[in-house]
Amino acid sequence: MYTKELVITPILPELVNIVKDGPGTPLAVSALSTLAILALSPEGRQRIVMCGVLTPIIRLIERSDPNKPNIDKSLTLLMNLAADQVNRRIMRTEGVIEAVVGVLKQMPQDQVLEHSLGTIHNIALLDNKSKQRALDAGILAPLVKIILAKTAVSDTSIPHVRAKMFLAELSKLPGVDVQIEELTLKFRMSNARDSSVSMEDPVEDQD
Repeated sequence: MYTKELVITPILPELVNIVKDGPGTPLAVSALSTLAILALSPEGRQRIVMCGVLTPIIRLIERSDPNKPNIDKSLTLLMNLAADQVNRRIMRTEGVIEAVVGVLKQMPQDQVLEHSLGTIHNIALLDNKSKQRALDAGILAPLVKIILAKTAVSDTSIPHVRAKMFLAELSKLPGVDVQIEELTLKFRMSNARDSSVSMEDPVEDQD
């Protein structure tokens, strides 16, 4: 079990140093996983951010394939760090919101999607400044796409539920409900066109 005593030992900054030295390396996967667990405690959350973990993680998220394991571990850590009010303000100013919205735009695998939405939810749910930054970064389009996606478990999946909750919060801001309606109509029309094309009979090659 990870205790308060472990959080205040030199182990934690050494784990952060591993991430700083190479956030995309296999060794960093283990370091990020351990830091995510340490971030479940209030003391751990604050100390990890003070040790400077945000900058290398943001750079990794901005530059890498969102479906690589280091990205999911990074997002899990960010989601846990955002449970702290002071951390949320720091994460907003450091550009975490923009980096995570960039991941959402790529519509990654469900687990990455879940942790991306969890991070945004924790940072921005109670902060209008963070909500506005998410809007400016273009979060509406991926949120609407997630909700319109049709799968067997889409309505009850964690990404779908989180997207729906956050979209409902964003719709309270001036003019956002109109943008959501426009995007919904746009994507539904696009999906209808794609379905129509896929249903057309194939054209046989003529000799």
